[in-house]
Amino acid sequence: MDGLLRGDYQSRMNGYAIARQNGWLSTNDIRELEDLNLLSDEEGGNLYLINGNMTKLKDAGGFMKQPSETEPEEDPSEEEEDA
Repeated sequence: MDGLLRGDYQSRMNGYAIARQNGWLSTNDIRELEDLNLLSDEEGGNLYLINGNMTKLKDAGGFMKQPSETEPEEDPSEEEEDA
């Protein structure tokens, strides 16, 4: 019965692609809706991703540089050479 109520293939796939790329469906969510076997966590079946090279949702924004206490300060000897 589920198969009869799903709608056409292209519409479902377009909807799944949008949901997957925007982080509100995982691979396993989609596979479950399509009555397919689920993937393991090791295979990434339950990851929620967002577009931007398919970054993990929890890592979004992690590319921004955080200030670090270990960054070297400017060498004062360089300032003397410029004077």
